[in-house]
Amino acid sequence: MSREAVRHADIYIAIVGFCYGTPVRDMPDVSYTELEFEEASTVGMPRLLFLLGQDTVGPAELFIEPRYADRQAAFRARLPDSGVTTATVKTPHELETKLYQALRDLPSAQATGVSTGRVWHVPARNSAFIGRDELLAGLRQSLCARGVGVQALHGAGGVGKTTMAVEYAHRFGEHYEIVWWVPA
Repeated sequence: MSREAVRHADIYIAIVGFCYGTPVRDMPDVSYTELEFEEASTVGMPRLLFLLGQDTVGPAELFIEPRYADRQAAFRARLPDSGVTTATVKTPHELETKLYQALRDLPSAQATGVSTGRVWHVPARNSAFIGRDELLAGLRQSLCARGVGVQALHGAGGVGKTTMAVEYAHRFGEHYEIVWWVPA
């Protein structure tokens, strides 16, 4: 299932910390992270790797997995020499910036069979969406004033935050090179 999920992706992006390594059920010498990385390499898709630095801010228990520490360290050590885009980060802001730069700087994908042009992955627009022009204009102004950044929409459940974000992407998507919807 992991291999199939990777094959359906356009770009493989890994944020590799220190606390991973659950063995694949029928391949106990390989972790799911390693399996997915190898599958992305095999099919030749663009791969972006971000390693959490030793000085990453956060609780130590997020970064330590004693059962698989040696295997994790060996995998992490191989990544910088793997021939793919790799960066080390220690904060969410640094990850955001380096991810944006890496996506923007991806070489032409024609040689790997990936479609060229802007990166676009957004749900379909709600054809019944009306109003909220003032809120959308304010969101646009806020994002343009900051450059690359994050803008949070907040409010009670069911008031239309998600629908507004989708509408924003469709209205203003032409002004961005990369628009990527991440269900989380």
